[in-house]
Amino acid sequence: MNFFKDRINKKYFEISMYVIFTCIVIFLLSRFTDQLPLIAGTVGSATKWVITIIKPVIVGFIIAYLLFPMLEKLEALLRKLKPLKKKSSIRGLAVALQGIIILLGLFLIVSLLVSVITRQARAANSEDIIEGIKTYADSINNLYWDLMDRLDKLNINSAEIKSSVDTFMNNIGSYLLNLSSGLGNLANNLKDGVATAFFSLIFSIYFLLDMPKLKTYWGRVFEIILPKRVKTVIDTIIKDADRVFSGYIRGQAIDAFMVGVVVSTIFSIIGIQYAIVIGLLIGLGNLIPYMGPVVGYSSIVVVGIATSDYKSMVIAAVSLLIIQAIDGNLIYPKLLSTSVNIHPMIVIISLTVGASIGGLVGMIVAVPTGALVKVWFERLIKLAEKKNLDKEKKDSING
Repeated sequence: MNFFKDRINKKYFEISMYVIFTCIVIFLLSRFTDQLPLIAGTVGSATKWVITIIKPVIVGFIIAYLLFPMLEKLEALLRKLKPLKKKSSIRGLAVALQGIIILLGLFLIVSLLVSVITRQARAANSEDIIEGIKTYADSINNLYWDLMDRLDKLNINSAEIKSSVDTFMNNIGSYLLNLSSGLGNLANNLKDGVATAFFSLIFSIYFLLDMPKLKTYWGRVFEIILPKRVKTVIDTIIKDADRVFSGYIRGQAIDAFMVGVVVSTIFSIIGIQYAIVIGLLIGLGNLIPYMGPVVGYSSIVVVGIATSDYKSMVIAAVSLLIIQAIDGNLIYPKLLSTSVNIHPMIVIISLTVGASIGGLVGMIVAVPTGALVKVWFERLIKLAEKKNLDKEKKDSING
């Protein structure tokens, strides 16, 4: 043993161990890098599988969360009926009644839209439509050749412009070809969407039936496994989130419905075509801040130009301006009085981030999320301010 100790230099031995360890780490990292595409693919597939399973549960919970206040009111109304006063639980009956009301409402809306579109489509003369398309095509063709003649007279090389136009038309053709080839993927996505919607509805029914029990159960679980201070913080976070999201999303949905109904009614009185469709689009656009007016005026202009009814188009635009002014200054603030007012700059930033992350759904959820971040930030500032005041009081007492 002493023989090896005398002949092994401790310093060089440690260096050798470090070198060997480094070589092993480099070898393992290289092997990991070689297998990185396979690992990434496996992780991606597993994540996609988990998301596919969890998505209906999350969507179902969101639906139940939004419908729960309506369910409580229906349950309270049913409690007032004499035959139901003595029953211990009428939650199932209230859920069934709520489902019937929602289905009837959707059926009436869809029936009304189909009826209006069909009636106005029949009212349009097919020969006039074909003749109008030919006229527009001839006008575009004449405009193109007239432009080429003028460029030739001005000694401007029209061949390059013609080549650019041809390239543009070829790009449009390629886009349409790619669009047609993507219809298969669209069908698959539609099938997956229908399946997700079906299971989401099932989960939402279960959540509506068992919401109080779930709240009691998980409240008890958190109370047992979490320290009291952590439990208090989590309760505060949940209350803030509930206040902001419920106040904003429900208020936004009610406001969008009211604006859609008012716009459809007034536009029908004005006589603008597809009034109900435009009202529906404006109502849906109102779910996203600043999007309602954009959708509304764009729809009015498109329909007005397509039908050549410029007088109705101007009247509809002025009417929409008045409706948006009344809604923005009176109705909208009243409906969202339970939520948090945030600066327009924060709204725009939230919408940009939400659109990049979750598309349309991300834009809808982005604003209340930004409001919730603002609430938590202000709460932290108040806590820090309180600590500073307490510290100043202690320093003044000690001093």
